[in-house]
Amino acid sequence: MRSRSLHAFFPILIFVIIIMLSSTLSACSISPNPPIVITPPPTRPPIQSLITWPFNPTNGQWDLINGYREGDHNGYATWAVDFAKCLPNSVNTSNRTCNNPNGSGWDKTHTLGADVYAPVSGTIVWGDNDCLGPSIEIDGHPGYRIVLFHIDLDPQLGKKWTDLADNHVHVQQHKTHLGKVSAGFCMPKTTGYHIHMALYHCTTNCINDLYEQRVGDPFTNPWSIDNCQYPDDGTKLNEYQGDLVPCQPNTTASPTPTSPATTSNTHCNTYGYSFSNAHSDSNAAADADPN
Repeated sequence: MRSRSLHAFFPILIFVIIIMLSSTLSACSISPNPPIVITPPPTRPPIQSLITWPFNPTNGQWDLINGYREGDHNGYATWAVDFAKCLPNSVNTSNRTCNNPNGSGWDKTHTLGADVYAPVSGTIVWGDNDCLGPSIEIDGHPGYRIVLFHIDLDPQLGKKWTDLADNHVHVQQHKTHLGKVSAGFCMPKTTGYHIHMALYHCTTNCINDLYEQRVGDPFTNPWSIDNCQYPDDGTKLNEYQGDLVPCQPNTTASPTPTSPATTSNTHCNTYGYSFSNAHSDSNAAADADPN
């Protein structure tokens, strides 16, 4: 009888021993230190420049088709620059220039429709529906603004540039997709097929942001473009025209993912400028589009 009971208990005993052994082995296999998580490196170093390129530098070879003191670059736009793509057979790699950048070297076909991104983080304070672009007040630098023209607005942001100013839309540096390079222009002597960019600050507190209140600034420290310096020599006409950009052949490009704009109530109480379709509350004087 006792033997029969032992036989019945034997499988249960084996099962218990197996469970105990499994638990012991499992405990021995657990490391006292947590596993190491390896984070992949970023695609580029953190952006240190207050201004980045308003385009994707890896999408074709870009250059400055117009620079400082170009014929139509005057007033606050004296230090404006115009970006476009250079035709491959016009790229001169030996001296980092584009041959005849504002003529036969200008690749209008591939510049047209190129994506345009916000070169700074900030709030859109006025928009121009004729010259097709915004003025963006730079975050952390009240009164300093950057202007871009000849851009067909991304419909996800709005229908008109003035709408973005009315809603105080906030954009993120090189993440907010503003739109695409347009063929549109706003003055008889100008044309599209490029991105016009100018930096300026207000002599007052930007209450109305009138033309006479604007003082232009060159793109040099602290306003370099992605750490590319463009100091002003004070005399040369169309300074930097034809220079390939970025300023070094292997410059790491800023990332270009898009993100929707967000609205912000923090803004300079500024109104639009220039032409009849500028911000509806504008009292600003008419301003010629500097190409």
